[in-house]
Amino acid sequence: MFNRIMKEAENNGLTIRAIGGLAVFLHCPGSKEYFDRFNRTIHDIDLLGLSTQSEKACRVLCSIGFQEDTRFRMISGGRRRSFVIQDNSVNVDLIFDKLSFCQNLDLRNRITIDYPTISVSDLFLSKIQIHEMKLKDVVDICALLNEHKIIDDTNEGIDIGYITRLCSINWRWWKALKEGFRSIRIIYSREIGNEFAFGSILEEMEYTIDSSEKTLSWKLRNLLGEHISWYDHVESL
Repeated sequence: MFNRIMKEAENNGLTIRAIGGLAVFLHCPGSKEYFDRFNRTIHDIDLLGLSTQSEKACRVLCSIGFQEDTRFRMISGGRRRSFVIQDNSVNVDLIFDKLSFCQNLDLRNRITIDYPTISVSDLFLSKIQIHEMKLKDVVDICALLNEHKIIDDTNEGIDIGYITRLCSINWRWWKALKEGFRSIRIIYSREIGNEFAFGSILEEMEYTIDSSEKTLSWKLRNLLGEHISWYDHVESL
């Protein structure tokens, strides 16, 4: 069904990309055994689109046989739209412009970097920023680290330059990655038990992010530290 959605989107000039677990699966075909080991499965199709094309997206999905959950649309204020196929076998969650979870990641100018998913770097950020990380999130992050190099390039691998620049101007993102690195180690040790295979990679990333020059706004926010909340609570819609 995902391939059909992407084909219809392309035929209608609609820009959408896969996010979430589905995007990880598409980017990490060599990690199937890893996913199977930890029962990592995909139930829904999560997509990112552009708000300027929201109505076109609705028309395309409805033409395939999906029906929109209008109540969900009202509750979310139109920021997200949910669709289900008529036999309820497939659910599609469509988010517009930015990933607004524990942190905000505006992807309007980055959505076309990769296809049919968002870029590996943005996918990594979408996972590492989760405040209450679960085993499935750690599995996804490890799969990304296993199959993609940490390099300073927008189009290939996990772009450490892009991530470092983000963390150098935004204290909240810097804090989110610091906490994310810590959570990965804890959950991996508790749930998996083996020696953490990606420890040196995370240490190198953390060193690069910490040692970069920070902006004045970052330094001012750092003075407040955790006295002010540094992440948003994700509501269940």
